[in-house]
Amino acid sequence: MKSVWVIESGTYSDYSVDGIFSSEENAELALKMLVNSDASIAEWSLDPKVLEIRKGLKPYLVFMKRNGDVDTIIEFFFINDQEPDIIHRYGRVKYSYKDSYDVLRVYTWARDERHAIKIANEKRAQKIALGEWK
Repeated sequence: MKSVWVIESGTYSDYSVDGIFSSEENAELALKMLVNSDASIAEWSLDPKVLEIRKGLKPYLVFMKRNGDVDTIIEFFFINDQEPDIIHRYGRVKYSYKDSYDVLRVYTWARDERHAIKIANEKRAQKIALGEWK
């Protein structure tokens, strides 16, 4: 996968991209010339997730309870370049008026919600079988 190096500065509404470069070396050279002390270099992938999109997949985030019930499923409206495709971790989540409880959060690319839930359920079963979800 090809990348570009980006000089970024600021946060939130003050965030800006100050330059895009073909190599990290060029970005570092330009960064030395900037007066802005909070600027930093980030690597961005070119054409992120194009293969998945061409296969008809979309990004989903599934929050699943230990018993397999789906708490929340979110279809993203943007392209996320996180790797690997499935990132799992435990945490406490509270959406709207629901109570908080332990959930497995699974980020994945899937054809539809049912497919995303299937992937999350397989990850849940694996975690339980391996004793990783106590």
